[in-house]
Order: sequence, then structure tokens, then C-alpha cells
Amino acid sequence: MTRETLHELVDGLPETELQAAARYLEFLSYEGDELADNDEYIAFLKQRVEECDQASAVGEAYSLDEIRAMANQWITKSSS
Repeated sequence: MTRETLHELVDGLPETELQAAARYLEFLSYEGDELADNDEYIAFLKQRVEECDQASAVGEAYSLDEIRAMANQWITKSSS
């Protein structure tokens, strides 16, 4: 599996699955991370998941570009 292939898979996802994919990819990005035992980090991730769930509950969907931007912000914010 290459990053390019993974990008193609994400590009092919139905809009309704993008939020779930974003949550899972975020989880994979930090699995085993030294922050995994940090209470502040765990609270941060729970907040992000809750935000995605709330958006999904009201039928809100994000474009791939929006998901990429959010993921970059989350990664930057959580690593600072």
C-alpha cells in the first residue's frame, strides 16, 4: 500500500463515510504515540470525535480538502 493508493481510496469514499474515515485515520496516526497516556491528549481526541459525531448527526459532511485541513490542524495542535 502506498500513500498514493491510500489517497485514491479516500477519494473514492462516499461523502457519508468521510467523517468516520477521518476519525480512524487520526486514531492510526497516534496509536502507540507517547501522548496516548496523557489525559489532556485523550480529552483532545474525545472532543474531536464528539465534534465529528455532532456534525454527522445533523447531516453535515466535509470535503476531502476540509478533512485534510482539519487533520493538519489537529495534528499541529495536539503536538504543540
